[in-house]
Order: sequence, then structure tokens, then C-alpha cells
Amino acid sequence: MYDLLITEQISVASFDALLLLHQTRVELNQAARQELYLLPNLDYAQVDRILAYRNAVGSIESLNQLIEAGAVTPDLARSMRAFIVAAIRVSLPHKPTLCCVSERVGPDGTIGCRRLSLCRRGCRRSAI
Repeated sequence: MYDLLITEQISVASFDALLLLHQTRVELNQAARQELYLLPNLDYAQVDRILAYRNAVGSIESLNQLIEAGAVTPDLARSMRAFIVAAIRVSLPHKPTLCCVSERVGPDGTIGCRRLSLCRRGCRRSAI
């Protein structure tokens, strides 16, 4: 984001808005239409596809899920990644609950979990 500001591709006001969005993040499984629209590079048609998919499946566990469903492209998912969170649970029988706390983007654009963390009070909000 700093590069965009320094090269004057975005204004100081846009930079401040993006920085605040990055710090607070948008909860992918809770956000209303207007909140999702705040994410960079999303138009209302894309937001509506995300909402329709979320309504159909109940919850979104990863950006890769949205890519596979055709709701967003891999490039769009990468631009959103720094600004969203989603509760991701992986429950194993007779084991503690694990959460994905760090994702990676593969060479083919797929997004997968890089690091899991033990959750003490259920799954915490983890950046995706």
C-alpha cells in the first residue's frame, strides 16, 4: 500500500481508508453487502456472488473456496486477502481444535493453509 501512496496511484485519504480496513479487517462470514463492497477491487456484482455463495453453503472457510465456486478470480482473491478474516475450524476426533492462521498462495494461484494453531476458546478470527 505504501508503494501506491508513494507513486501517487492512491490519495492519502484512500491510503488511510485501506490502512484502517487492513487493521480492522472484514469478517467474510458476517459482513453485510456494504461492508464487503469496501474491499479493494470489488464491485457490487462480485459482492453479490460472494453473498449468494455464502448463503448457499452456510459459511466460507477460505478464499480458495470462492475461487473454486467462480465467485472471485485468483487475482481478486489475492487483492482481498490482506483485508478479510474468517473463522476456519478443523476439528479432529479426540484432538484439540486447530485453526488456519497463515495461508499461502501456490504457483497455480490456489490458496492453502501454511500454519495451524491450537485454539483455546474455539476458533479465533484468523486472517486468510
